[in-house]
Amino acid sequence: MSEKNGILIVNKPTGITSHDVVSKVRKIFETKRVGHVGTLDPLASGVLVVLINDATKIAQFLENDSKTYTGTICFGIATDSFDIDGNVLIDEKCDISEKEIDDCLKTFIGINEQKPPIYSAIKIDGKKLYEYARKDVEVEIPTRKVEIKRLERISPIIKSDKYCYFDFMADVSKGTYIRSIINDISQKLSKPAVLTKLERTRSGLYNIEDSHTLEEIGVGNYHLINLVDSLPFKKIDVSNDERLLRKIDNGMRLSINEFEEEIEYITFIKNDKMLAIYELRSDDHKYYAACRVWK
Repeated sequence: MSEKNGILIVNKPTGITSHDVVSKVRKIFETKRVGHVGTLDPLASGVLVVLINDATKIAQFLENDSKTYTGTICFGIATDSFDIDGNVLIDEKCDISEKEIDDCLKTFIGINEQKPPIYSAIKIDGKKLYEYARKDVEVEIPTRKVEIKRLERISPIIKSDKYCYFDFMADVSKGTYIRSIINDISQKLSKPAVLTKLERTRSGLYNIEDSHTLEEIGVGNYHLINLVDSLPFKKIDVSNDERLLRKIDNGMRLSINEFEEEIEYITFIKNDKMLAIYELRSDDHKYYAACRVWK
């Protein structure tokens, strides 16, 4: 079996971890060189960007991608994990109006200081937060700056005898925890709330329409995105430029005078294959340096 390289957009099902998806893809492609960017909790489904073989080298360029989610919030329940899979802390009758919700959601648009959930994989002093949580050990969780570009209700509020539900959509920056947004909404409205459903519909350039289920991938029904098409950087084809080819093959610095404009990253390609990614740097002068090279 010849080695396959590229980006695979998986439609992750609920009930399994992102690591589980990677393990399944490793078996299907018969390779250990598989990774992913943008972890999804077991509760969440949707777009998981999986990197196969040589594509694992571009993980750093995809980690900062923004994300889009749709989900469901239930008012009347609160848990320790901020989602319905956690241990229930509050369960009570709750009522809320659409105006209260809409006015509240608007206040989160922009840059926010967010505290990640205790049940998360962020490491503090070498241990993941959920390891502290499982041992009931208190730990100081640092806040982080995140950007919420869009947060709005996309369905009417459905009211049962006890709870209130509605669907929402969110566009957020890298590292934003939707569960923490739900908890922050709960705190602001002084009403218990929990995330009951979550789907990632976009990660960077890739949408849910681009994704494949694990069942489809298992029977060969999938599309691998070529590395050349995977990043929004300027592309330069050096297939017929022996001078540049020699420099790039040897990972040499390139003068900014080689090119018409100064840009942060350049991808060099040869015969429709990724050759290298160069980054604009500046010491005593500006130049392009190789940050990834494929042989």
